[in-house]
Amino acid sequence: MKLYNKTKCPDEIIEPILIAAGKSVGARTTNVVVKVTQTQKRWTRGHVWGQSAVYKAEFATRQYKKDGTYRFGKVKTDCAYMTIGLPGLHHGLNVIQQAVEGWKVMQHEWAHVRDFQKRKWLSTPTTPSGRQIKWRDRPCEISAECQVSEANNPENVKTMIRNLAIYYKDKTQAKYQMINWNPERLIFGNEDVTEYRNSVNWFQDD
Repeated sequence: MKLYNKTKCPDEIIEPILIAAGKSVGARTTNVVVKVTQTQKRWTRGHVWGQSAVYKAEFATRQYKKDGTYRFGKVKTDCAYMTIGLPGLHHGLNVIQQAVEGWKVMQHEWAHVRDFQKRKWLSTPTTPSGRQIKWRDRPCEISAECQVSEANNPENVKTMIRNLAIYYKDKTQAKYQMINWNPERLIFGNEDVTEYRNSVNWFQDD
């Protein structure tokens, strides 16, 4: 994977979870360009474009011509270019929930990448008025959600999710000087997320 990490989250945390999410839905991860950014939103977001190369200043170096002008080179990618936006660090952020949701978003976006790689991208139909149909009703999104629901999650997924949650916790704690965090009970502040955790069957305690 060609990772461009624009956040303070260490590569050793974000890269393994991205690769695992891609492999869990059957996507090829080796040569895909992935950009990770930090947002001010309270949730993880993602987007995928189907293309064979990326022409952007942040990825490629300038290529100067004889007349002194330049253009940006290209970085090849395996059928798709993906961006992931990590949530902002807000007071009361439910770090476990955000980490689990982040994993699901990564799987969802990798499912789109797999569709591009398999040449199975489904176009979005429009309404009689010419507008695109709602997001949840689009064939490409339904396909991605089906792939996520049938994904084979790796055995160490809980460890990777915990590492991401602890990163969120450490940064938020440093920002707001919160001290009542108990990682053993999966509690952040006074919010017990056990019920949410139990709703995700593969995140149960061993």
